[in-house]
Amino acid sequence: MVFYKQQGSVLLISLMLLVVLTLMTFTISNSVLLQNKMSGAVRDDNLALQVAESALRDGERLVNNTVPDDYTFTGNQGLYDGQCDIDETDCYLNTFETLDFFAAGSWTDADSREATTPVKCPYGDACPQTDAFIPGRFKVVMLGEVDLSVSGADRISAITNQYQDQNEGAAPTFYLYRVIATGTGVDDDNRRVIVSHFAAPVDEP
Repeated sequence: MVFYKQQGSVLLISLMLLVVLTLMTFTISNSVLLQNKMSGAVRDDNLALQVAESALRDGERLVNNTVPDDYTFTGNQGLYDGQCDIDETDCYLNTFETLDFFAAGSWTDADSREATTPVKCPYGDACPQTDAFIPGRFKVVMLGEVDLSVSGADRISAITNQYQDQNEGAAPTFYLYRVIATGTGVDDDNRRVIVSHFAAPVDEP
């Protein structure tokens, strides 16, 4: 009977292959987890932006249902009169100068308004609210009356004629507004803030 001395090479090679396969599996798993996190972050970014855009549209629509007297220097639940000087202690500029628009504390019921058009949260049970809807918030700043004559006589004439042709009388007074809106995703720290400027006709009180 012949006995062969075992060198253990098969065992060593097997262990090396096992280590290599383990490292490959670990690397692939980390890559998949990272990709999932990145995809989730992108989806949450898009959701936060959609919520902010929805709030922005609500703010612009609200302007059509307000009059100049609704706006105050200190902000009437998010309606600010921007026709003030920073030297005036109650001017909104003094508040906005140090305001962090990306902090949740800057969007309270006292200084902003909740959007009425919610955005559906697509994450089911992961959504922060039981009804699975996320409302945005907005602030509106009335910047002052627009002098339509600065755009030329033809423009003011066209606007005036448009209202006369529709039997609506003379052209109304136009005011310039700034709407600042915010929205968050599933992650409350994932906040987007967007701003728009536009002019709208108003009925003087």
